[in-house]
Amino acid sequence: MDDFRTAFLEHVVLDSPDEVRLLDLACDTLAEITKMRKQIQRDGFTVSGSKAQPVAHPLLKEIRAHQAEFARIVKELSPTRGGTASRAGSALATRRWRQ
Repeated sequence: MDDFRTAFLEHVVLDSPDEVRLLDLACDTLAEITKMRKQIQRDGFTVSGSKAQPVAHPLLKEIRAHQAEFARIVKELSPTRGGTASRAGSALATRRWRQ
């Protein structure tokens, strides 16, 4: 998630240790999303349910939750709500999620 960190820091200056911790959390969240996606690639989008029926992979729901958390963190790091920084963060997030 160093790519995200580098790209984000090109657009936003962090002014406090709390903001650095939030950026670390955002990077950790992206790393978790990447791991979950790799697991889904191995397992497929469906897995066997309790009665051997196909069900959606449980990590799909977790990925959506992590993506929402990532977006919240990026928004919190943005110096202006809805301003240039948040648009830049959103663009970075979108690019990352599509990989």
